[in-house]
Amino acid sequence: MMVLKKLLRKCVPYPVFAIVVLFALYSNLRIIDKEAHRLQNSWRSDEVDYEACLAPIKELIPEGATVGYVTDERMDPLVKSKYLFLTRYALSPLLVVKGGDHPFVIAKHYKIDDRTQGKGMGLVLVKDSCDGVQLYRGEGE
Repeated sequence: MMVLKKLLRKCVPYPVFAIVVLFALYSNLRIIDKEAHRLQNSWRSDEVDYEACLAPIKELIPEGATVGYVTDERMDPLVKSKYLFLTRYALSPLLVVKGGDHPFVIAKHYKIDDRTQGKGMGLVLVKDSCDGVQLYRGEGE
């Protein structure tokens, strides 16, 4: 009997330790999985919302037109790239390029104060859409 007690004292900490480690690993994997799904769904909702925001603008641009894209300089570079690619996705098959020297220009404004940006570039406002997005047309067009 004494041998069994000594054996149990030596063996019990290892299974308990293993159970604690497995539980911690399982919990962390569940948290990581939930965060991954949340991030994936938030990106998807950005795509869908932004595409819906650009739908009325897309109707006003003739087929085959090249569309310029400008944004605030103060925006984070990753956010700038994200909205440029979302704009290209939402307006496909139209060609969207950086710069304001095109017949049609889409401006993505980070702040409401910057909504006069296109007027300083010699552009005429055609449509003011949601989320700081505006469509401009060149004055000579």
